[in-house]
Amino acid sequence: MPYADYDKPWCRCGPFLVGIALAFMFTQWQTPSGHLPPLPPFRLFTGYVLFFVFSFVAVFSTYFAFPADAILQVCNWSHAYDAMYSVFRTSGWGVCVAFLVYASLSCQGGVLTRLLSANVWTPIARLTYGWYLVHPIWISQNFGSLERPLDYTDYTIATY
Repeated sequence: MPYADYDKPWCRCGPFLVGIALAFMFTQWQTPSGHLPPLPPFRLFTGYVLFFVFSFVAVFSTYFAFPADAILQVCNWSHAYDAMYSVFRTSGWGVCVAFLVYASLSCQGGVLTRLLSANVWTPIARLTYGWYLVHPIWISQNFGSLERPLDYTDYTIATY
């Protein structure tokens, strides 16, 4: 299987542990009304700023790693930044999502909570969760049935 490292749990354990920590906080700090205690305004503001900054960096910084006019796609990052990004991007993304969940569960999410909890997302959420459950089987079957290794092309990788 070409994605042999995909089944290893340590590449995704950071966000998983962040989720466990948030669940623990929810069970320990839940108020009688079923919410989490609100954050002080400065912490809430700092959390939102860090959420937006780190989310932008985690998602869009790879766009700036490669020059637009380069024929060979060679990363312009230093080895140190590349290592830091590779180590912290998934855990940092998990912390960002956990902050949004905390803000929502403490009734401090505002417009973002109302937008993300709209009923329009329910079918999409069910489809993506269903695919999340099925995709390891699909990957195993799809790549296990190949007669020869795939030739790397941008189209092939984008498709898979």
